[in-house]
Amino acid sequence: GRKFYNGMMLLTMYFSAGTIPNYLLMKQLHLLDNPLVLIIPNCLSIFNMIILRSFLYTVPESLRESAQLDGAGPVNILIRIYLPLSKPVLSTLALFYAVGRWNGFSDALMYVSNPKYAPIQLKLYQVINNRSSIETSQQEGFASPVASEGLKAASVMFATVPILLVYPWLQRYFITGVTIGAIKE
Repeated sequence: GRKFYNGMMLLTMYFSAGTIPNYLLMKQLHLLDNPLVLIIPNCLSIFNMIILRSFLYTVPESLRESAQLDGAGPVNILIRIYLPLSKPVLSTLALFYAVGRWNGFSDALMYVSNPKYAPIQLKLYQVINNRSSIETSQQEGFASPVASEGLKAASVMFATVPILLVYPWLQRYFITGVTIGAIKE
């Protein structure tokens, strides 16, 4: 049944329900205005699962067989063989998920109305949006406090710095994980 399940997973990559059905689903699951609405729907990416599966297919079967002959159980094989070998691909996928969650603000814009749960990207959007509304009100002759361009630049830097700090820490794994399927001579 491998082909059937692979086909079903690939089908979900190409066709999604859309914005309105997703909103209705989150509403029915009582996840609106809940921080879990930003985590649960994006826990599994089929694309990332295919990357991990392709990597695990490259691990030699002889490693598992030799561990079984030495008396290791399935959990022991997972912890002592597969996980240490999977560090590059797992850190690459962690970086993909982290950047995707960090940059994603549209789901927060749709599902979260409580400012307590708003992620930094939504706060940045609100700062920039307020800046343009201030400029519009000034052009129309209304007096309002002026938000500086420096505030706008500082908010963008504030949103960018955490990813810039995480990336060098994962870069050695990231390069290995991306090139893991390359042909070696």
